[in-house]
Amino acid sequence: MPTKSNKKLQGPSLYKTFVDAYMRARPNEKRADKHYDAQVEWNEIKWNEEYVKEKIEEYLEKYNQLEVSSNEVIERPSS
Repeated sequence: MPTKSNKKLQGPSLYKTFVDAYMRARPNEKRADKHYDAQVEWNEIKWNEEYVKEKIEEYLEKYNQLEVSSNEVIERPSS
C-alpha cells in the first residue's frame, strides 16, 4: 500500500485537478463563489470518474478559449 509521501509524487488528485479547471474557466467570478460551486458540482459527479475527466477537459477548453480571445484583444494594434 503506498504511503502518503509516495501518493504526493503521483501528481494532483482528481479533485484538485477538477477544482482548478473549474475555477480557471470562470475568471470573472469571485474566488470563494467559484470554489463553493466547484465543490457542489464535484459532490454531484465524483462517483463517475470518466464524467469528471470529461468535465475537466471541458473546463480546460473553455479556459484556453478565454486565454486565446484575451490575447487577441491585447495583440490587436489600435487604429
